Amino acid sequence: EKISGQRCGQESVSGSVNSELCFDDFSVKTTSGSVYVGAHNEIRECRISSVSGACMLKLYDEKNLTANVSSVSGGVNLTVGAASVNGKGNHVFGTGKAKVNMNTVSGSIKIC
Repeated sequence: EKISGQRCGQESVSGSVNSELCFDDFSVKTTSGSVYVGAHNEIRECRISSVSGACMLKLYDEKNLTANVSSVSGGVNLTVGAASVNGKGNHVFGTGKAKVNMNTVSGSIKIC
């Protein structure tokens, strides 16, 4: 079920986090587990991290973002609109107004 409001923070020590939400500012953090977030609105700022697990952000309405992504031992794939990029670093799509930071030590990162 979609949840909405001003700001959202989710955290897990041992377990995956799966969310469908409508927040313009949110953070998700897990120590051991994967993260999946479906964002159903334009976002202002997003922080997603996992020590051991994959991180995926599904953007339903956002096409303008600056994504700062890093993974020590996993692939990185970003597809925003018609643009697609592979690799860690700082990537700008459209106007770059939304700020997305995603990192994992052991796991892949995907934004689509």
